[in-house]
Amino acid sequence: MRLREIGPDRLAGRSGGGCLAVFGLPFLIAGVAFTIAALSGEVKQTGTNEPAPLYFAVPFGLLFATVGAVLVFGRRGVVLDRRNRELTTWYGLMVPIKSKRRSLDGFNEVGLTKEVRQSQKSSYTCFPVRLTGSPEPFLIEEPREYQQSRRQAERVAKFLDLPMVDKSSGQAVRREADQLDESLRDQIARTRHDIQWPELPADSKITYETEGSAVRIHIPPPGLGLLHKLALGGSLLLGLILVFWIRSTGAVQFLLPESARLPAFVAIFLLPIVLIGLRVALRGLSRVEIHASPSELRVTSRGVIRRTQRIPTDELEELTVARPKASRADLPAILAMFFGTGTLTARSDRRSITLPLNVTPEEMDWLGDAVLYVVTGAA
Repeated sequence: MRLREIGPDRLAGRSGGGCLAVFGLPFLIAGVAFTIAALSGEVKQTGTNEPAPLYFAVPFGLLFATVGAVLVFGRRGVVLDRRNRELTTWYGLMVPIKSKRRSLDGFNEVGLTKEVRQSQKSSYTCFPVRLTGSPEPFLIEEPREYQQSRRQAERVAKFLDLPMVDKSSGQAVRREADQLDESLRDQIARTRHDIQWPELPADSKITYETEGSAVRIHIPPPGLGLLHKLALGGSLLLGLILVFWIRSTGAVQFLLPESARLPAFVAIFLLPIVLIGLRVALRGLSRVEIHASPSELRVTSRGVIRRTQRIPTDELEELTVARPKASRADLPAILAMFFGTGTLTARSDRRSITLPLNVTPEEMDWLGDAVLYVVTGAA
């Protein structure tokens, strides 16, 4: 649903059609055709040449036609009226048929979150945009792409002059409506916040070098320790045990011909376990380089592949740090391998960089402060 202004004080959008219409068209055509055939007596009973009873055939065809019509012509819309302080939702077939109004006065924020939708067969991540503060929050949209949700949330917040609260990174970032387009540099200048270069934690393996007013930070790979090797070797051993156990016991032998059993066992049992072990092991080999300057934030990850992401600092609006749940020293090593990861998140209206890092909480804080010091021009 794309919201657009339809007047100086009204913001409106509607959803429906598109892929849903394409999906519903066969239902509509088949339902109409079946209903016409039933009425003309061309639908026969199974095993006979007698026409099917109309009390069965016609409702069956109309059911398909109705489902198809709803998918093809069904629409849902929302209208935000800031002059009358009203929120109107409507449903209909191409045009509104049923509508409902409620006051906007109960809402005091525009919220953006990250949520996982699950079903029996699949799951996906979405970023719902809601009007919150009222006992009954109102869902505006839930795109699967963060930048689309961010733009939608900012548009609504500016239109209604409400603060936007973004919780999608794990931390609540609150920004007032008149500050939504401010870069980090402008935010620091407005608040007159004094930023100092942080001191690197003792015994840290992170290194950095200054290049004028820029800094290049090197985060070395954790390395393939004993536990990484155990994880990889254990996954291989478990996979082989499963393959030979299934072959020796004759399990599921009736499902496949003998020539296809071994490749199927490898693909179903051995390969997924090996991939899991490889993923754990490769985490120990990946290295990260952060190049921060007053003009650009550039992040390069080097693992199996090399990836570089950039955000111009005049577009950079948010820089948040999610500390690891615990220091590596405070966790058993096997748990720290999975739970000792922090996240550095940089965001603008056009792009986002989310960087998971296997560092200590103190190193995570240092990274956030160091990058902020440089990109805001404090250097």
